[in-house]
Amino acid sequence: MNADRRARVAYLAGSLIGKREIHSLYDRSREKLMEAGKNLDMFSLSKMAEKRLCGVTRDPRGTNFCVINEAGQHLCFSVHGRLFDGYDHQSRSHFSGAVLDDLISLFDYGAGDYFCYRI
Repeated sequence: MNADRRARVAYLAGSLIGKREIHSLYDRSREKLMEAGKNLDMFSLSKMAEKRLCGVTRDPRGTNFCVINEAGQHLCFSVHGRLFDGYDHQSRSHFSGAVLDDLISLFDYGAGDYFCYRI
């Protein structure tokens, strides 16, 4: 995933897991503050069953979502308590992470690295 898409996934995770509206997200790797409504909001969120026609099997124990951006590209997203994981169809990459208070940790399997954010 590219850096902006990772930040949007972290924003989504923080919103869903923290069950609150987030106004900004600080991307530690880029030392960049991103604001809701300017460079973070791009997703349409639908709650989905554990299996989708996109070929990704979902965890029936998690809360599963299909997330679609304005270009029609989507990612599969699952929440398990404070943990999240999913698959970005645009980059063909899995990701996983955790939300702990105001910190979000995201591992991008395509990049092979961890990324940290603060809300």
